[in-house]
Amino acid sequence: MKKRYMWLIMIITIVIWIVWFVNFHPVFWGKATWIGFSPNYKDGKFQNIENVAINTQDWSIFSMIYDFLFNGSPEKVPKITIPTKKIDNSKLSDNSFVWLGHSTVLMDIDQKKIITDPVFYEASPLLFWWKPFKYSHTPKIEDLPNIDVVVISHDHYDHLDYKTITEIDSKVGEYLVPLWVGSHLKKWWVKPEKITEFDWYDSKNIEGIDFNFTPAQHFSGRGITDRASTLWWWWAIKWKENNVYFSWDTWYFKEFKKIWEKFWPFDIAFLENGAYNKNWKDIHMMPEEAVMAGLDLKAKTMMPIHWWKFDLSLHSWYEPIERVTKAAKNKNIEVFHPQVWEIFEKNNLPKEKWWSELIKK
Repeated sequence: MKKRYMWLIMIITIVIWIVWFVNFHPVFWGKATWIGFSPNYKDGKFQNIENVAINTQDWSIFSMIYDFLFNGSPEKVPKITIPTKKIDNSKLSDNSFVWLGHSTVLMDIDQKKIITDPVFYEASPLLFWWKPFKYSHTPKIEDLPNIDVVVISHDHYDHLDYKTITEIDSKVGEYLVPLWVGSHLKKWWVKPEKITEFDWYDSKNIEGIDFNFTPAQHFSGRGITDRASTLWWWWAIKWKENNVYFSWDTWYFKEFKKIWEKFWPFDIAFLENGAYNKNWKDIHMMPEEAVMAGLDLKAKTMMPIHWWKFDLSLHSWYEPIERVTKAAKNKNIEVFHPQVWEIFEKNNLPKEKWWSELIKK
């Protein structure tokens, strides 16, 4: 009887802790229903342009957990520490870019520092889950310069990180976010006057730099019951004679061609390429579809992002870059692939396949 009571007390304690954690820890805060008008908000949720299946009918959450535990590639995570560049802020020149892994890109545009989806820690509310790969030089927030603009694509954990935001905020001038994502930031003690929320096809000009926000095919949510309660997007940035496009989580759809018609031409398209799987093919592009998107956007060159830093699918860590490089070659579209923390400019793009030798180790 004593053992049964001990087990019962333990289970009750765990349940109470989980309920407290989900309802009161700030990493989950900001859940709310959109109050206002948006053509993309219907029946209590934000909607995609096209119908999206979050996962296939014959694939449940239990199947997902089982596959992640037992059916993934043995090389989902690099077995070695990956050599990475060490950033030197003094070498950040006008119109230069730095990839910080996954979907985080730091750029210097007309002497303004802009960063996308800054995530420097786990891609999860749990400190032991989805940790970053091992780098020789781990990107740290203290290494960053002061940031004029932070752009957030949506509120999933691998794109919006509570710990990163709270630590980076003192360096940040303003945040540009999708509708209602600002509710998270406000609960994380970001000053409301630093936050501007946008709908699809809204735009803002900041000292000659145009930020244009475009639709994506995805979803949002940080808890069990708040799916699609905030908006998600991609964006195009235009300044002087330059035009760059960023696509985060999405599936391939016809809106790419409309975006090209509205914002062309694109010098570089930063395109999602990773964390894909046939069972959630309607929310993440396959590498070959990323190339198709680059063709639809008529980009002069494309850079795959979202493929390196976290183990978020069943494929090996290097499969996305291998597949997208091959597909781009077959379709005659230029693709480049810098190392993490490597500074590059539009007219001096890194082409070396730095990962090739690492696969053999």
